[in-house]
Amino acid sequence: MGCNTPPMPPEPERPGQRKVFCVKFQREMPGLDEPPFDAELGKRIYENVSEEAWKSTWRISSSARAPPFHRGTSPRAARPNFRFLCPI
Repeated sequence: MGCNTPPMPPEPERPGQRKVFCVKFQREMPGLDEPPFDAELGKRIYENVSEEAWKSTWRISSSARAPPFHRGTSPRAARPNFRFLCPI
């Protein structure tokens, strides 16, 4: 995607889908269908991150991955960025 590419339109809402106030987009949006992890972090993501934000986070992090010899050997480089969940 280039700089001038228009943003993708939001997916149509499914009837009965729950809403969350998304910490990334700062508005009420459709939430995830289930927690992505079993731990406390999964619960926080489920309650505070929209489905669109979750998909965009994984899309960005998966496209940023490269073989270790190109980016270094740190496993942190391959993890998605969840900084928007942490209060400053």
